[in-house]
Amino acid sequence: MAKAEAPKWTESFREGVAKIMGQWKGLQMAVDHQFGGLDSKEKGTWLMEVAGSFMLENDDVDKDELEEYLSILMDQEFDTILEDGSTLQNPYHMTNSLILSKTHHDAQSESYRILNR
Repeated sequence: MAKAEAPKWTESFREGVAKIMGQWKGLQMAVDHQFGGLDSKEKGTWLMEVAGSFMLENDDVDKDELEEYLSILMDQEFDTILEDGSTLQNPYHMTNSLILSKTHHDAQSESYRILNR
């Protein structure tokens, strides 16, 4: 039996998540300073991927759930607890990216617009 193909908008969503997470200063600092050990760069990439997958695999994930999920991942993978409010901002932008992707907008461009207000 063939594996079901993902909807086309999921690629746009994943690109939006990568852009949002790529601009996250807390994650960048954890990776740059190897808070997660020698494989911190790989952990950072993995975190971006699983954050997007978490949203795609769990219908109706709200911002609070996503914030908690990102906080847990940062603590477990990088031994880092962020108190700068960035774990509140990223779920907001990621949720908007998901909505925009589902409605066939260019999530990557819209995410940049949102982030650069």
